[in-house]
Amino acid sequence: RQILVNLLSNAAKFTAQGAVRVSVTPEPGTPQRLHFSISDTGIGIDPAAQPELFQPFHQVDASTTRCYGGTGLGLAICKRLVEALGGAIWVESAVNAGTIFHFTIPAEPATISEIPPPVSPANPTGREAGNGRVVDRSPLSILLAEDNLINQRVTVVMLRRMGYTCDVVENGRSALEKARAKHYDLIL
Repeated sequence: RQILVNLLSNAAKFTAQGAVRVSVTPEPGTPQRLHFSISDTGIGIDPAAQPELFQPFHQVDASTTRCYGGTGLGLAICKRLVEALGGAIWVESAVNAGTIFHFTIPAEPATISEIPPPVSPANPTGREAGNGRVVDRSPLSILLAEDNLINQRVTVVMLRRMGYTCDVVENGRSALEKARAKHYDLIL
């Protein structure tokens, strides 16, 4: 999920007009691998800058950092997560021609017993009676520390759909201050 959030956030950030598309397909010849592609019609990336793109704190150039912000960690995090899952990540791009980020990861088909029941909008806490048991997904106290406004919004919406709310801060220092003042069950 974090890989998609980071790549979609970048695509939206660098695409002032046009489109961002996500595609997920089985990798040809290997049905146990999924191929994701996130394409945009944004500003593109100079091929000369692409070899360093997945390095921590790397920005394509200083003007990009000034115009669009960011720390240069998003793509490095994506690369580490994809590789930890046993996959690969790469980019196709040219200046003013948009960008396509690809990644592949292994995927085992889920069995019916592994698929969690959906959270109903009428029952966002997930408290269900059945089999004489009560499943309790009581609200957690969640703190989100994220400097990117798009990532903030995406995460808040995802949490809300799961029946949770969260406090949001923009940086680590603010997160530490909040965490000292209030107990959080989860800090993202």
